[in-house]
Amino acid sequence: MGYPHDVLTISVTHQWRMDNDPPFPHLAEFVAAWNKLGLKPELRFATVSQAVRAMEEAIGDKVPEHTGGFTDWWANGTASAPREVAASRLAKHLLAAAESPLWGRCQNRPGGVPMLCTGTSACSTNTPGVRA
Repeated sequence: MGYPHDVLTISVTHQWRMDNDPPFPHLAEFVAAWNKLGLKPELRFATVSQAVRAMEEAIGDKVPEHTGGFTDWWANGTASAPREVAASRLAKHLLAAAESPLWGRCQNRPGGVPMLCTGTSACSTNTPGVRA
């Protein structure tokens, strides 16, 4: 059966990804060449308002109504990447441990590189185990 309507709205920003990338500058050239060759379907740039209006005019009374969630890909979130979430949580835990009073930045160490503060002359405090 295929797609039964003459109008279809597709959102495109970049050739490879959908988000956090600049617009793909060659897209306009592609659309122009496609249409010049007479290929089908005809492609046309439109604003969101124009695209929705065209869809409503063409198939507004034929569109089925559905209820429920229609979330974007951001909604995949933590449930879709358990390994990455585990790595992030471990990194946060280790960072908190590295910045704890026992294992903190020593003021007199070049670049403030984390080190165990032992109360030696390399540390700016004379109290062992206290963050400098």
